[in-house]
Amino acid sequence: MESKDINGKKSHHDLTSQDIINLLELSPLDFEGGYYKRVWYSKIQGRSPQEGSALNYRQSSAIYYLMTSELEGYSRLHSLKQEESWHFYMGDPVEIYLFPNTDEAPKKIILGQDLQAHQRPFYMVEPGTVFGARLAPGGSWALLGNQVTPSFEIPDFKLIPKDKAINSWPEYQSWIDLFFDH
Repeated sequence: MESKDINGKKSHHDLTSQDIINLLELSPLDFEGGYYKRVWYSKIQGRSPQEGSALNYRQSSAIYYLMTSELEGYSRLHSLKQEESWHFYMGDPVEIYLFPNTDEAPKKIILGQDLQAHQRPFYMVEPGTVFGARLAPGGSWALLGNQVTPSFEIPDFKLIPKDKAINSWPEYQSWIDLFFDH
């Protein structure tokens, strides 16, 4: 049975991923996976994360980002030249797998609402870090916000091939396989 809020509308616990797509007017994010809508693009000019870039960067940009249990509902293994903050809004927990470009060991962060289970509502991914995100096992959807500083521009998005990831982090192949073997 659906639960209703005080206005007679579905509770967020009863929303489906399709409800979220429709309500927020999300579109498929083909090159990364999941669904998105750009909700903010700073009016203030920003600095390029790379010297000599001809792109017109803004200080920051933000999107709604929906992950679903469907095949295209995860964030493929990639890197950005910018900082990217992840904000958890609602739904099921999300696992972010991080492969730093430093001597630091790869790690997994879980975004979610259960603070006692060490889930966190926010995480900042450092520039150049290779990472991917997916719903925690058994999850059906999660609504997140992502902010990129300086602004996200498509040429800065770099997909990481499976062989390159395995060559860089062979002892983490089981994590890497999560983003390729479907």
